[in-house]
Amino acid sequence: NGANTASCPSTKNELPSHSLQSLLKIKEQQVSILQSVPKNSSAQNKSAVIDTLVVGFIPNDTVVITGNYTHTGPIYVFNDGVLYFKNATVTNVGEIYVFGHGKLFADSSSLTFPQSYFYERSLLVVQNGYLRMQNCSLNYSGYSHNLFLADSAVVEMTSIHQNDFTTCGLFGSPNLRIDGCNLTGEYILFGNSTTHFSHADTLLLWHHVPDSAQLNYSFPSGDTVLHF
Repeated sequence: NGANTASCPSTKNELPSHSLQSLLKIKEQQVSILQSVPKNSSAQNKSAVIDTLVVGFIPNDTVVITGNYTHTGPIYVFNDGVLYFKNATVTNVGEIYVFGHGKLFADSSSLTFPQSYFYERSLLVVQNGYLRMQNCSLNYSGYSHNLFLADSAVVEMTSIHQNDFTTCGLFGSPNLRIDGCNLTGEYILFGNSTTHFSHADTLLLWHHVPDSAQLNYSFPSGDTVLHF
């Protein structure tokens, strides 16, 4: 019901982590800017069609989406909510936030997040959020996008085709596993994050090594190593 719905509903059981609060603050500022534009301007008219999909506001909330689905606005999956894309062709003009104990599943689906500039869209999984994606394709209009993992989040991706580049930051103790991806992207590893990559092409890793830490590293054996 307008730009005001872009803020996240409160929950009695769990509060968003500091990282999530920061991102939501940014979204609130964007909404405030839209509301300050005169009503007869095109920007204000566009804000009127912003919608919000909320999964988890009631206990055991589950939403299953199949077929063609177009959505304009943010998607929140939190508490014990479950969002499931199954054999779906999805276009979402907005971000996805998975937090609390929320779960997001995507199976055999095409997911498009239109962008007009780098990092306009984000997929954020924090706290005890869980994401499992298999046999899916992702499209971000030819621009890099954000993947943000923090706290104790778990993300599993299998047989993924990406049309565009990913930049991912991992903070706290998240666990990421990717098995099968044509354009994996860059992953900035902080804290106690754990990652496992297999059959993953075009992978760039950034290791954050804090003061007094010890780094042990060795190249594979042999004088020639393919695909490394």
